[in-house]
Amino acid sequence: MLRAVPELRADELPSADPLREDGALAEVGLIDVRHDLLTSEVWLLLDCHGALQIDKGSTAVLVVQDATEFIWNAPSRGSMTWWTILGWHVAQVPAGISFTAGMFPDGQFTVTGESASFYVGDTPEGLGPILDMAESRPNEVRESLPQWTSEFTLLASTHS
Repeated sequence: MLRAVPELRADELPSADPLREDGALAEVGLIDVRHDLLTSEVWLLLDCHGALQIDKGSTAVLVVQDATEFIWNAPSRGSMTWWTILGWHVAQVPAGISFTAGMFPDGQFTVTGESASFYVGDTPEGLGPILDMAESRPNEVRESLPQWTSEFTLLASTHS
């Protein structure tokens, strides 16, 4: 279901706009990243349980269209790791729009593209508790988190 997100539109704007506001994704968890080389899109699947600025919705998707750059920089961890966005910076650049996130523990990513869209909503998995990665098997943790195939109820969206 989440693969159909670019066609979605919501009448309501999110409480914080990560396409325009630094810090808008503070304390959001990065679950997965997809880079579609055929369409030049980068998709970020986000968990909003601990979000400081997003006040409704358990799950979010940020899509960067006509992506020209994606950089992930983090040391090898050797185990499942929960990546939390600590710093979020958005900038207008000649190529369009660029996002840089400082991650805990010890990571950073940058993605740049012509335009972007942000969708926040609920998924059945996103409404439950997050399992303890140290106490649970990797497949149990994955099953408890939103997936690209999850049903998605759109609550708000914004577009650059």
